[in-house]
Amino acid sequence: MNAEWDRLASVGDWCKFYRECGLPANPRGDSRSVELRCDEHVAALALRAPLANGLFTASRLVGLGGPTLVCAAGHRRESSWLFFVQIDKRVDHAELGRLERLGISLCRKRSVLILPSSVNRSASNGLRWHWWPERGRELPRLSHVVAELLDVVVTTLISQPLVAS
Repeated sequence: MNAEWDRLASVGDWCKFYRECGLPANPRGDSRSVELRCDEHVAALALRAPLANGLFTASRLVGLGGPTLVCAAGHRRESSWLFFVQIDKRVDHAELGRLERLGISLCRKRSVLILPSSVNRSASNGLRWHWWPERGRELPRLSHVVAELLDVVVTTLISQPLVAS
């Protein structure tokens, strides 16, 4: 936790901080919360734990880490994670289709996400930062994260014991 975050007092302060971290944040219409509207540059991959834990660990090992939000299980049946990524032109739509069949989705252009705007509490939708955004650090490229995620999926499937029918 960084003392700088403690000094972010207003929604405007939070929006400015998030934008300096590469996240296009703006005040929500109610002016009490911060929203991120995915666009042609920034998106989020949404997936469930424990696959998300595998991606988080693997992405950190290969230097692909970026801002990561977790939605606690109390808001849903199981926790889900959002990995923020930079859209690049090398996205293979066939790979994205395979991920969608595995229950992994891409929050695409115009999707709106409410971001936490207080260090001491999560956003009203139960989201909290698992890995905080950092100023001056680029978001990982979607194509790189998708490639890493497919490796995690294969590794997870290989490590599962086969069950005889």
